[in-house]
Amino acid sequence: MKTAYLIHNIGSPKSPAVKDVRSYLRKFLMDPFILSAPYPIRFLIVNGIIAPFRSKTSAQNYAQIWDGKNFPLPAQTESLTQQIQDLLPTSDKIFYSLAFSDPDLKDQLEAIKQEQFDEIRFIAFFPQWATSTTFGSLTEFKKQVQKVWKKQTQPKLTWLKPFYNQKDFITKSSENLKKAYKPEKHEVLLMSYHGIPVSHLTQFEKCKTHCTEPKDCCLKEHPGSNYCYLSQCLKTTEILRSSINHPKDKTYTSFQSRLGPAKWLEPSTLDTLADLAHSGVKHILLTSPSFTVDCLETLEELDHEAKDFFIECGGETLDRVPCLNDNWATECFNMISDTSHYAKFEDINL
Repeated sequence: MKTAYLIHNIGSPKSPAVKDVRSYLRKFLMDPFILSAPYPIRFLIVNGIIAPFRSKTSAQNYAQIWDGKNFPLPAQTESLTQQIQDLLPTSDKIFYSLAFSDPDLKDQLEAIKQEQFDEIRFIAFFPQWATSTTFGSLTEFKKQVQKVWKKQTQPKLTWLKPFYNQKDFITKSSENLKKAYKPEKHEVLLMSYHGIPVSHLTQFEKCKTHCTEPKDCCLKEHPGSNYCYLSQCLKTTEILRSSINHPKDKTYTSFQSRLGPAKWLEPSTLDTLADLAHSGVKHILLTSPSFTVDCLETLEELDHEAKDFFIECGGETLDRVPCLNDNWATECFNMISDTSHYAKFEDINL
């Protein structure tokens, strides 16, 4: 039986040129799972406000992480898939696609179809479930599979469940954290996750019942927690905190990358850093467990903007733990090759 693995991530602009960044922002923000406003409003906001006014600033930020040929996210993802390929049986093959840049999801599915695989294991490369990333990716994958195979018999389709608490992901994440952690120096451990609008917590049908329970439900086991971003972020924080035995009362969870006027998950990373600095905290260890690969949000937003802001507020050092990048091929192979980590598409009623 021939199995195709398909890793799927967000993507990056073609280059840091303003026109390429503008094009990327339009594709990214016109996705209804990213910006959930009705199409006419979304079109007006993206094409009339965000893309024209943010493109130049965003291009300058992207230029800070450009190596002259590529951005870290696609480069690291490609390197990781190449390493995993060496670990796979000769009958199997791994591909990767990016949601808003190349390689395109449909093109990769066409390649998979040509090689006549019996099964496709789809890997939305986001540790925690979110409608804007995981569910949006699963929806687009199923849509493109139907376009590529049309009325022909499709391969068996499965998808990797959120892996925020999977052994191999945690083992490598903890190892990274331990390498950077200096208990005699780091007063606070701060885990910064990509933010989402609060409304996204109940966007997916299976989350609604969960989110009507008391506020402390997020750390409890509940059927809805399988599809709750906030719950999985808080659990990730606790798992990683305990792996280095850092005090609970010196561990914080925050959310970054806010966009637009809607209410987003709180507290924000910048507000948390300001509060900590003003309370006398000087040395923080920062990690970002919602990102598998370093990208603009970690390399520019955290390494530069957040760090400079913390120092301006009175802090002294903000040390960030790098993302896993391409340094966990063996662990990632172990995780994605375990069939118990997968679910059927029927389970989420796509």
